[in-house]
Amino acid sequence: SSRPGAVSLPEVLRADEQRTELSLSFAHMAEVDAAATRALARGFPPNLQKLQLSFTGCQHVNDQALWELAQGLPSGLHVLSLDFLACRTITDDGIKHLADGFPAQLTKLTLHFDECSITSNGLKALAERLPKSVRDFHGTFRNTTID
Repeated sequence: SSRPGAVSLPEVLRADEQRTELSLSFAHMAEVDAAATRALARGFPPNLQKLQLSFTGCQHVNDQALWELAQGLPSGLHVLSLDFLACRTITDDGIKHLADGFPAQLTKLTLHFDECSITSNGLKALAERLPKSVRDFHGTFRNTTID
């Protein structure tokens, strides 16, 4: 980081090669947007197997943010839980971006897209892109067009 004494979360996480599980909540943080998501995704610990992230109520988390997140998902991830409750600018395109980045070894997936701008097309795209390794899937889509 550029400021003396400042700590960069992505840098700290990336250096934590022993970490296999990570759980973070960014709920209701107005600062979280596609750029912040990109920085976070680039900093995921390389040996992560279980990842849980909450972006509940993050008004600037959109389709681009999901694309950025998908680009950084570690290939060894087995368990993924993502909460996008009330991220109203997420659309079907965001689900497609995210699903395109799912690691091939994923076995358990939990997604919350309640109150997002999702249609049956997004759900269909998700189903088509789920890795065959997923054995346990839980998704919520309350207060969307596929409620």
